[in-house]
Amino acid sequence: MDSSDGESSIAGRVNPEDLTWTASKLLRGETLSTLLGRMDVPDSLHYAIIQAIATQIDPRRMPAGAKIELGWSLGGLLRVDFSHPARDGVIQTTSVGNNQYVAEYVIIPADTILSYYDGIVSTSVYETLLENGGTPQLAVLFFEVFQFTHYFAVDTRRGDRFSFVVEEIWREGVRTGYGSILAARYSGEFDTLTAVLKTDGMGTGEHFDDEGFTFRRDLLRVPFPAARITSTYGVRRHPVTGQTRMHHGVDLAADRGTPVVAAGRGVVTIAARNDPGYGNWVHIKHGDSGFETRYGHFQKIAQGIHEGVHVEQGDVIGYVGSTGQTTGPHLHYEVFRDGKRMNPLKVKGSPVQRIEGDELAAFIETTYRPWTYLLDSGESGWELDVAASFGPMPVLLSSAFASKKAMGYGR
Repeated sequence: MDSSDGESSIAGRVNPEDLTWTASKLLRGETLSTLLGRMDVPDSLHYAIIQAIATQIDPRRMPAGAKIELGWSLGGLLRVDFSHPARDGVIQTTSVGNNQYVAEYVIIPADTILSYYDGIVSTSVYETLLENGGTPQLAVLFFEVFQFTHYFAVDTRRGDRFSFVVEEIWREGVRTGYGSILAARYSGEFDTLTAVLKTDGMGTGEHFDDEGFTFRRDLLRVPFPAARITSTYGVRRHPVTGQTRMHHGVDLAADRGTPVVAAGRGVVTIAARNDPGYGNWVHIKHGDSGFETRYGHFQKIAQGIHEGVHVEQGDVIGYVGSTGQTTGPHLHYEVFRDGKRMNPLKVKGSPVQRIEGDELAAFIETTYRPWTYLLDSGESGWELDVAASFGPMPVLLSSAFASKKAMGYGR
């Protein structure tokens, strides 16, 4: 797909200000031809417009909600602009005469706005965040910050508090996505977690606490986020056999086919199929840490996962299913430490990184304290100093920061 930083040579032949514009959105189940007809585009032009757009995107895959803008002159339809809600530009389709059109992809410059979100948990963090103006995508970003230290499906209580600042990507007045969560706090019944992003100057980074420990651990507590626990570790009555015996793991319910990832880096020691109990299952040894993990009842084991293969933390190793001795789709998850089984929900891995000495002191002074002050205040009037030594840092007395209240989301 061709792209440009601004108006292209083709689009430049038409001055948008000289046109009369009409707009609409593609409805669910509607075809592009139907939409063009609904917007009074002559039938004789439909084929040429659709063929031009097809050079940039399959017209049959246009999502509901896609915006179509038509630019008319006295001579007829000169421009058709299509904006895909999940992309960073617009397909500009321009008349070249004789009922012919040429399309190209033009990047729309993006604005990054800092937005502040907070809430007091009523039912769940997810529901509370959505009630306060967030989105499912934003909830996943927030969960990922604390996923190694706080299991939201188990550890969350009514009355817990959260707050965070996130980069929002906006194009032509529409939020099209998110960047990084720059600072986040979660206050629960027993602890308060505060995470601040420290970047490495290469566009990536880690969230650290005030002691210099990263929030990322060498082992995930559960191998996919926000799973619903249907059976815990301990003695239980087996749902299939009816026998009372020890349940050596936790059962995590999810839709059939949900991807399951490796809880940590390591080597696959078993990748077996059609076991009477576990069904399709995988066992991973995680280096010298003493940890091993086991994953049962996969619908299928992921391609490339076999005995002896090395995996990284977060690699997909299989998909939730109900093979073996089960009553429905779920993941049976076990953790071993030095050969002994343990409760996966009580496992706490080790931080993968720590900063110390002068580096820690500088991080606390120039980045951690300003961000925690911002989280405490929830004020607007901030901008980013992107040249800060340890990554993006808030600077007071600027109009660049917009709280969700200031942006009209409500508090």
